[in-house]
Amino acid sequence: MAELREYCIVHRVELFRPSNECNDWGVNQRNPQIGNTGALIDGLRAPNLPDKYVVENAGIDGIPILISEFLTEEIEPIVPSGDSFAKLVT
Repeated sequence: MAELREYCIVHRVELFRPSNECNDWGVNQRNPQIGNTGALIDGLRAPNLPDKYVVENAGIDGIPILISEFLTEEIEPIVPSGDSFAKLVT
C-alpha cells in the first residue's frame, strides 16, 4: 500500500461513525460515503489519541463539497494510473 502523505489522493474504505456526524468543519454539502475520493490536506496528531487525517472533496470549481477527519483505518491512498486529479475527486 502507498504511504499516506499530504496532498495524496485517498478513498474511504470504512466509516467508524455515522456519516451524518462527519461534518467536522461545518462546510459539508453532503455526507461522506465509502468509496468517495479526496485530497489528504492535513494530519492531526496528539499524545494519547489516534492519528486522524483531514480529507477534502472539492467540486470541479474548487469549492469544497466536504471536509472531514478520518482515522488511518478509514482511508487508503490511491496511486493514480493516468487519471487526472479532477476525475479522481469528482
